[in-house]
Amino acid sequence: MQSDHYKKTIKNAVIEIANSMTRIAGERDQIKGILDHVKDETEVSGKVIRRLAGIYYKQNLQEIVGETEEIRDLYESVMQKPTSTSYNS
Repeated sequence: MQSDHYKKTIKNAVIEIANSMTRIAGERDQIKGILDHVKDETEVSGKVIRRLAGIYYKQNLQEIVGETEEIRDLYESVMQKPTSTSYNS
């Protein structure tokens, strides 16, 4: 049989997690409201605003730009149409 301390620890953890989940749900609703408002006012998509907010939050613009350039360069080199021979792969 589990001790009272064991049960109380688990119960408190479950309650604390549930309270955190409630706050998270509220924050998600807040973010959605902000995105909807910006989209209505500016016609910029929520996807773009969310991406900008993520970059601002993480302060990783240079990393994103570098990755984007690397992806663009690789895509262009791999997907360019062959000039003389066509390969079916």
